[in-house]
Amino acid sequence: MDRVKKYLALALVACISLSPLVIKAEDNQPKELVPIDGPIYQVEQADYIRYDGKIADIKEDEKLFSIWVTDDEEDPYSGMVLYITEDTILLRDETNDFMPKDELELGMEVTSYYHKDTIMLMTAPPRLGADIIMVRDSEEEDLIHVSKFNEELISSDKSLKLKLSEDTVMVDKDGNTIGKEDIINRDLIVFYTLVAESLPAQATPNKIILVEKDDGELEVRFLDKVMIDEKEISLNNPIYKNDQDIFMLPLRQIAETLGYQVEWINESRTVKLTKEDYRVSLPIGEKSYKINDKPLRLGIAAELKNSTTYVAIDFLKETMAVDIEVLETGMFNIIKQ
Repeated sequence: MDRVKKYLALALVACISLSPLVIKAEDNQPKELVPIDGPIYQVEQADYIRYDGKIADIKEDEKLFSIWVTDDEEDPYSGMVLYITEDTILLRDETNDFMPKDELELGMEVTSYYHKDTIMLMTAPPRLGADIIMVRDSEEEDLIHVSKFNEELISSDKSLKLKLSEDTVMVDKDGNTIGKEDIINRDLIVFYTLVAESLPAQATPNKIILVEKDDGELEVRFLDKVMIDEKEISLNNPIYKNDQDIFMLPLRQIAETLGYQVEWINESRTVKLTKEDYRVSLPIGEKSYKINDKPLRLGIAAELKNSTTYVAIDFLKETMAVDIEVLETGMFNIIKQ
């Protein structure tokens, strides 16, 4: 964990140290346009965190596509493993245009961006779903800013204001042309080359790409494993959906991993969970259960399948004080509260 925190801290320090300097203009002085003449990819991060490195490994199977990006290939715990999904935006800085994932190659230098609220698996190296990956294959790149912009087209960190022109190209992640009304209060990738010294700095973008954040439910891709307290657990009995289209999870293995003692009472077809002085009694097929002998209602009854007790997600949340979410990798993540 200390190692992961170290890498994250270094990534954040890099973002800050490479951020552009914004200078307040003198009162009543004309704005001066400053051409790009120094280091590129200087972006002050707010909503999105940036990480730079080389692609040191590429893995693909029928479910996942991932790249290991690092600045130290000799250290297997360095860098980040980035999952690339259908929502990841892949770009080339030479053209500021889209590229397919099958064009990614070992040794390519890339810049990745992920939202500050992205769920990260605290492995070594850490694993997460990337929102944006840009292949750095040009020596004359634009400045780039990734952020949410409000109705005045000011970034959420108040460091950049956009001044649109007739030449500004605006597209969504599929390359479709969009208008100004489509970019207000939205997350954007902004490419620009000239900055007016003011507060906030002002720029006329060459190109804007709309980052469409999907607020819908993430797809569950893994039924044979879950994450519990940042550890990947292979399940002896896989997850399934019942007749009501509800995911059912194997109770014993998850409960024991969380520190519970599990006992099966064959006569009453009841499962008993015990942890110190906390007791749960759960009969199979009934929409009720007991916590410390107090009867409670259950939305989805427990089921017995292949001699294994299965319960719905809500039961685990209500009885074991855990949060359960679906990671961008498509795996259930169970977190102790």
